[in-house]
Amino acid sequence: MIVIEDKVFCGTETECALPLYTADDAVVVRNCVFQDLVAPGTNNGCCAVQVGSNASYVRDVTIENCVFRKIKGNVDHELHAILAYGENITIRNNVLEDIGEDERDQEGIYLKGSRSLISGNRIHNGAQIAICVKGLDSRDNIVANNVVTGESMWGIRTNGRVVVANNIVRDSTYTGISCEGLQDSSEAVVTGNYVEAQVIGVRLYHLTRHVESGNLISAKMPVKVD
Repeated sequence: MIVIEDKVFCGTETECALPLYTADDAVVVRNCVFQDLVAPGTNNGCCAVQVGSNASYVRDVTIENCVFRKIKGNVDHELHAILAYGENITIRNNVLEDIGEDERDQEGIYLKGSRSLISGNRIHNGAQIAICVKGLDSRDNIVANNVVTGESMWGIRTNGRVVVANNIVRDSTYTGISCEGLQDSSEAVVTGNYVEAQVIGVRLYHLTRHVESGNLISAKMPVKVD
């Protein structure tokens, strides 16, 4: 097992402060601080932690009890506090504040994987999408018990087969929670969430099956199914 803990990554120009693009063993990142990270130059993105890649999915990764604060990039370039590709990934009990901007391809947490958990995170101003769970192999993921505040366009955005439960999402400028279809794994359970959004509270898009229940929603369009 690879364990990275009690480290501080601060005040650095970097495309990725902690790159773990390949891993043959389980990885744990805990109790670390990532702060005041900026993209180098004007033509690069920025990421605090990346595990796996499009070419290399990883398994059995935990990122927990870390702080991500003031991570900035460039318009039209990707930016993420956490970017993870793989299976059995747990992202829990982290604090994210002032991540990127409300720009395309900028997310607080971006998971491209399956059978994974995003839980107990507190995110304020988490870029365009505070929590994004999307990808061609996105299935059997759980997004639960997170608190998302600040002016993200989407609070939580997912595709594939997913459960989104017991989250608090406030101040989204467009949609609080969006669950979108993906080929044959297009099922979503959205339950027990508190959502405040300017336009759409919960959107269920091109799903073969969905359950929406027990959500408390304040938005111009509380629930949109299309």
